[in-house]
Amino acid sequence: MIITTSGTHTLTADVVATSGNAITIEANDVVLNLNGFTVRMQSPTPASAVNFGIYAVERQRVTIKNGAVTGAFFGIHAGYGQQITL
Repeated sequence: MIITTSGTHTLTADVVATSGNAITIEANDVVLNLNGFTVRMQSPTPASAVNFGIYAVERQRVTIKNGAVTGAFFGIHAGYGQQITL
């Protein structure tokens, strides 16, 4: 799942990925409401490959709330960002 527009984005189901990033945020001013759902990496050996549950590098004013991230080497990567709220 790739988020490319500002605004509120609300999950309606779990997000499951097997490689790379489960969710990538490519916009600023984003609220990601997990809505009680889980972002899950289901790779055979999650610790042997670098993957991200939510990738939001160099973003500004991003909020991630109301859910869980599991199974990823890095749960949430928001490096070099500003005003990141979890």
